[in-house]
Formats: sequence, structure tokens, C-alpha cells
Amino acid sequence: MDSSSSPSSQNSHSPYNKPYRKSINYSRSNKIAGEQANKHFRDVDFLRNIEYYKDRPLLVFDLNGTLVQRNGLDEFLEFAFDNFAVMVWSSAQPASVHNMITKAFGKHGRKLVRMWDRRHCDLNGEYFGKSQSIKNLNKLFTMWTLKDSKNKRYAPELFTKELDDPEEAERTEALAKLFSETWSIKDVILVDDSESKAVENLGNHINIEPFNDAGDVSENELARLKTYLESFLVWRSESINSTDPSEAGEPNTDVRNFLKTYNWDLWQRQSN
Repeated sequence: MDSSSSPSSQNSHSPYNKPYRKSINYSRSNKIAGEQANKHFRDVDFLRNIEYYKDRPLLVFDLNGTLVQRNGLDEFLEFAFDNFAVMVWSSAQPASVHNMITKAFGKHGRKLVRMWDRRHCDLNGEYFGKSQSIKNLNKLFTMWTLKDSKNKRYAPELFTKELDDPEEAERTEALAKLFSETWSIKDVILVDDSESKAVENLGNHINIEPFNDAGDVSENELARLKTYLESFLVWRSESINSTDPSEAGEPNTDVRNFLKTYNWDLWQRQSN
């Protein structure tokens, strides 16, 4: 991130140099909704979920424009959680992320292996402005946590417990360690409707059409994505089964090889 445009580099009169609760007028209704959503996820055991899904490839989903309000979302989520480990990473603020997951994921929200929000993104501009956000997947495999973010305090206290509570901090470190030991950049697919957010990992990115109300190509986007991911699972299974266990080396299951060979954009045009 460009340090000259980071919140910490703003002048002394900038609200971004002050604690979150003093810097903006956080709406009461949004705060209450965020608290309710946070209670829903408070006892989600991410460590247990990682152990349960550890042998599956990892899907990282954006929310707004990618999943939320899509046709066939329930069926698609059933498929996703039956075949992948699933994480959410949105560039929205934490309360909004929790709200969207609660509404869109329902029972599946408790099966997530991780949830990241705007504070975990690299921002080319101010946190509370229309700045470009980048989701650098490499952070997932380098023990990077919220404490390493320049924007870590830009949220209500409800969402910063891992920074202040020793038990929460220890749990977060354990989660980051187990996560990085379980998956690598070879195992992760980012599903996002913005290519600019995936600029650091374009080889891992599926750039789906953003949702809109016009009922055009985006209407059946999740059905197409499901078919495409089914093809990926077949390819992965064949790669594993075709590997001679007597030979040295690992099966060629790098998701980037599939995404390069069976380009999503080309595949999508051909399927329309």
C-alpha cells in the first residue's frame, strides 16, 4: 500500500488518526445489526472447521456483487460447502460483512474457515473513502493477522477483540498458523467480481459478472460457476488418481494450472 495515502500518514487533524469510535458517526442501526450478527458467529470454531475441511481446495468468496442476492444462491452454497473449504473476504466494513453473511449464508455461515473484511485489504487511499482495495491472497499463508494491518482499529470495539484480549489474540495466531499449514497459494480460488481486487493473484481469480437487477448475463452466473467448479473437481480428482504413488513428487493439483488451461472468461462465453 502507498504509505503516502494510508490513514496513518494523514495530517494531525485527520479523523483517521483517532480511534474509530471518535472518528466517525457509526449509525446506531448498523451498530445494532452488527452486534446481532457478531453474536451469531461468536462461537464459530474456525480451528475445528479447518480440521474438518483440510483435504479440500479453498474457495475465497467476495460478497456484495458476487454472491449476495444472486439467483440460485442456496443451491450453490450447498454445492460449495459439500466440496470445498469456504472463506469470505469482502472489502466492506466488518459490521456489513457479518450482516451479509448472516442473511446470505444462513446455516452455512457457521462452516466458514475464515472471515476477513476491509481491514485485511491493501487500500490505495483512505479506509472510509472510495479507495481501491486489493485482496492479496499471499497474506493467508504468511501468518498475517489483523494486528499487522494499518487499518486494524477502524472498527467498533466489538470487532477488535483479537487486538486487546490475550486469549483472542492467541486463538487468532493459532488460526493463522493452522491455516497456513493446511493450504497454500496452489490450493485457493478467489471468486470476485472485480479484477482489480485480485491484481496480486490473477492466476487464482475467477472474475464473475457482477450482480445487477437487469436480469442479463449475471442472472444465471452461479449456475455457470457451479458447472465450471464441477469441472475443476473432476480435473483435480483425475490428477490425484493418475499419479503413481511409487513415484516421487506430489499430484499436479495447482488450481492455477486449471484456471489457465480452462480459462473462465473463454469458458463462460462458450457456455452462453
